[in-house]
Amino acid sequence: MGEPAQVWLTAVLGMACVWFLRPGWRGLRGTTLRAAWCWVVLAVGGITGAELSLALSGPNAGAHAPTLRFAAAVLVFCPIMAVLGGKRPQNVAWQFIVLTLWGILALPAFEIWMRGRGETLTIDPVRSWFLMVLVVVGAVNHLPTRFGLATTHSAVGQILLLWSHLPFGGLTEWRPPIWLAMVFLLGSVWTARRAAARASHTPDSARDVVELRPWSFVWRDFRDWYGIVWSMRVMERVNASPEMHDGPLTLEWDGFVWRGESPPPDNHTEYESSSILLETAAGQSLRALMRRFVSAEWIDERLRAAD
Repeated sequence: MGEPAQVWLTAVLGMACVWFLRPGWRGLRGTTLRAAWCWVVLAVGGITGAELSLALSGPNAGAHAPTLRFAAAVLVFCPIMAVLGGKRPQNVAWQFIVLTLWGILALPAFEIWMRGRGETLTIDPVRSWFLMVLVVVGAVNHLPTRFGLATTHSAVGQILLLWSHLPFGGLTEWRPPIWLAMVFLLGSVWTARRAAARASHTPDSARDVVELRPWSFVWRDFRDWYGIVWSMRVMERVNASPEMHDGPLTLEWDGFVWRGESPPPDNHTEYESSSILLETAAGQSLRALMRRFVSAEWIDERLRAAD
């Protein structure tokens, strides 16, 4: 495949990514994840724009191609960092940290541009391994959720984009084309969109608490969208709350379950003799913690859907 054909194929794939991302803005209403959505669009647009600008610049752009492509490629780590800073009220200021991270990652390219000597882009081993760590962190955070396939595609796309700058990239002379990386990024967007349209999986367990099934549904939706890092933190805080501490309930990965050897009694007489108090204690504790990430309307919408 010729160079012009590869450039235009990359551009088409990039535009397809943005097209499939459109519903995401509406779907993330009421959450702090809209910033991550903006970074995804910026990353896809940056990679596509870099390829188009190189193609339009003609033969003179060859010396700047590696630096421009590297600066655009490291944008793919910005959405990961945006998710990790998704708790209110610091989520807005966190975007400056995300921008700073991009600047640090792209610093080797900036240094070459400022010197203007047409030097070869080289990445030191520490920075190379740091890039690999970011790939792994982004993949692991959503791997055990319904977005696991999407995050796997995204990780493969990131590796292909930065192949020559990763620790193992120098072991082979093969250099993956940009359009191949864009195929996996498009696959990530497509599978994420399909996963978002599916309802959270409802586990079939004898320990499932009937009164709290709507809250378990809300929890699984939150868990899938925000990933392991924030979910484990919220889970820990809920289980350590005064209402839940040393009680017969616990919040686990799939929702609220009855703690102990025997299944929960139908009337929950072992828990303050009231299912209303049961929901108030556990559900409201979860609501208070999730309000740092999502709106009350986001929670109530899912509670109604679970009924």
